[in-house]
Amino acid sequence: MSSPPSKRQRTEETVPMKRSDIWRSDGSVVLQAENMQFRVHWSVLALSSSVFRDMQDIPQPPDQPSVDGCPLVELQDSAIDVEHLLTALYDPTFLSRAALSLGVVGALLRLGRKYDFKNLFDSAVARLSFQNPATLEEYVNLIVDGRYNLTRIIPYPGYTVDLLILARESNMGLVLPVAYYRAVADCDQVSPIFNMFDCRHI
Repeated sequence: MSSPPSKRQRTEETVPMKRSDIWRSDGSVVLQAENMQFRVHWSVLALSSSVFRDMQDIPQPPDQPSVDGCPLVELQDSAIDVEHLLTALYDPTFLSRAALSLGVVGALLRLGRKYDFKNLFDSAVARLSFQNPATLEEYVNLIVDGRYNLTRIIPYPGYTVDLLILARESNMGLVLPVAYYRAVADCDQVSPIFNMFDCRHI
């Protein structure tokens, strides 16, 4: 399991801090990622994450930095990833949407694994697995009128390559065969994007 987020005293900041829209007035902890701060609840984090649950029980040192009376926890993650994860935690309808962006899915994979948000991680794995099934029968069922039917992740130009990269980085072996096939098949359709990504070496 990954090490818990840092609770060290902040060093001098050269970039002004920004307050995220995810700022609960009754929150009990402030998470900081890059120059963005999020005020949330220990209880919400601890309910879904064993890492944050363990952190909550660590006694706070006297010089623990704080924001608005809440302990400050610095995360070594991108602000947008943290925002996606917290949105999934606080919005009960978020994960029930028919399709999510690949950026959201990637954030839930990365942070879900790192901080043991098991339910969020599993939901992201399910979306990737649905889009890139492990069996030929499942793959054929997703082809409608000669086109691959994307229903769980929002597509965009170059989507298949980004999805392949995400699957490789996440060590999701079962989705790789179809992910490779789709990325190579799309080479001619998105050739400008592949100028920096040689299909022969995917």
